[in-house]
Amino acid sequence: MIGKALQRTPWVFVGLLTVLVHMGSLDGVFHYDDDHSLVRNTALRDVSLVPSYFLDPDLFSADPGRGMYRPVLLTSYALNRALIGDAPMAFLLVNLLLHAANAALICVIARRWLSAHGSALAGLLFGLHPVVAEPVNYVSARSDSLVAFFLLLAITLGIVGVRRQRRVWGQMGAVVLALLSKSTAIAAAAMLVLTDWLHTGRWQESLRKQWGVLVVSGLYSAIIWTNGFLPHSLSRQAIPMADRLLTQAKAPVHYLQTLVMPTGLSPEPAFSLATQVSATVVGAMAMTISMVCVAFVLCRRRLRGPWALVLWFGVTLVPVSLAPLNVLVNDRRLYLPLAGVAVAFACTGALVKRRFWRHTLAVGGLAILAAISVERSRVWATDIQLWADAAAKGPMMPRAQLYFGDALLAEQGASPEQNRAARAAYEKVLSLDPEQKLLAFQATNGLALVDRAQGMPQQELQRLQGLVAMAPGYVDAWANLGNARYSAALAGDRSALPQALQAYERALQLNPDQAEAHLGRGAVLQVTGYLDEAEVAYRSSLRLTSPASQAAMNLAGLYMMRARLSTDSEQRIDLLRSARALFVNAAAAGNTAAAGGIRAVDDSLAVTGERLR
Repeated sequence: MIGKALQRTPWVFVGLLTVLVHMGSLDGVFHYDDDHSLVRNTALRDVSLVPSYFLDPDLFSADPGRGMYRPVLLTSYALNRALIGDAPMAFLLVNLLLHAANAALICVIARRWLSAHGSALAGLLFGLHPVVAEPVNYVSARSDSLVAFFLLLAITLGIVGVRRQRRVWGQMGAVVLALLSKSTAIAAAAMLVLTDWLHTGRWQESLRKQWGVLVVSGLYSAIIWTNGFLPHSLSRQAIPMADRLLTQAKAPVHYLQTLVMPTGLSPEPAFSLATQVSATVVGAMAMTISMVCVAFVLCRRRLRGPWALVLWFGVTLVPVSLAPLNVLVNDRRLYLPLAGVAVAFACTGALVKRRFWRHTLAVGGLAILAAISVERSRVWATDIQLWADAAAKGPMMPRAQLYFGDALLAEQGASPEQNRAARAAYEKVLSLDPEQKLLAFQATNGLALVDRAQGMPQQELQRLQGLVAMAPGYVDAWANLGNARYSAALAGDRSALPQALQAYERALQLNPDQAEAHLGRGAVLQVTGYLDEAEVAYRSSLRLTSPASQAAMNLAGLYMMRARLSTDSEQRIDLLRSARALFVNAAAAGNTAAAGGIRAVDDSLAVTGERLR
């Protein structure tokens, strides 16, 4: 029964098994870039803003200067939130289903050259390989799987026998959606030409078929130049191009090792920046060139497969490798290259004549890959586990140490041991003297937060004052400086209140959507008696956060305070009702402290003769 189903619809089997193996990803959480692009991004909370995603790259992020032109990706987030909810599981479920669909498409594509069993092997090699753990477990990596889905769909339309006109328009539509998901889809035309050439063996004919995709790619390039996304991206390149090229010359060896032995996976791989020609760079280039030459010679002898694999690897890796990003190498960049590797490996496996060995090797290999993938999902389950693993694998990588410290500090009720570990991680970042100075600023800011957690307010204040002097444009440092001065005021130094207000207002000048600065500013205004202005500040913070946030609790407390001050009984009841509604929403969103607020409001209402049920 299963055998017949596998023969008829191997892609269904591939999709279901892929979902089963990666099911553990649904227990995950939001990670690093998810915070600014998804959790705090208010543009995703209203689906009526979807048309604006196609016009304004800045809607990609809640933080100024971090815009990306990815309107289809943002649309998927907004619909995800509106239809399923805003919990991590809701977003991770879509990531998982999208990856399963990609594995099924690879199975369909591989069927052109392989048997049902062989195509299933290709789909499962892609679906179960641990390299895909990041696009499955990390919501922001959906950009990679979404691009892959549309590009694989375009390839599928070219091989399933649809009529020529439908194929052309279908492929153009799929490529447009891929480009609007992430700019690395600019390699679409080369990928489509390559897969068609592998079937026909005629370059010119394959190139002629893709004229529409070439036109679409050109128009897309013009759009991202016109809307400012491309010039802005090129202008903020943190690493000089010469150093980037030298570094990427080493990358193919790293990527090949990762595909063959995926045991050192990390969101921040241990990979150093190359600033000069070295033996490592020369050796890596020699290895890459030799593989290209061997594949070319085999192609000249009418064995096109190795040459096609080399070209596929190149056209899918080059755009992401040369993009002006801070990350040198990234395991999820192998997502699309892995598709070609999976098909090539399945084709090679088909050359094994003995059925027993062919099946044994396939099942054994897939079982090993599945086991590693399951373990990777466990690692991605929490921020602390993820960055502890990354810091252990890359002790000299400052970003891994920084995020490990952040994860420890973000833990609710962090223990003294966690605070000490966070301090050690931040100090490690500073000792590494990172090329990107922002990492050092973030580590210093983190150390100030550790000072606060360990009860050292003077050290915290001095550290933050030094940081804003050194980095006057660093928004979070100003917000935290405001918090430190507000704490000093609560401890008895009333002269610190105006200074706290100035720090908060400076943070809001730099970023009007800094929720913590709005919250702190509201607290200062409330303490100094400016209740109307405090309400506006709390509402601004609440708009940028969740119903369970401290802004909701403070606003509810403000309403209760105004109710106590009011001499009008009807106004008092209205204020208490408003406070209760905020507490109820906060409790429903997971704020456990809100229950006490509800009881306090009910007690106050009982005094006025009206208890709400």
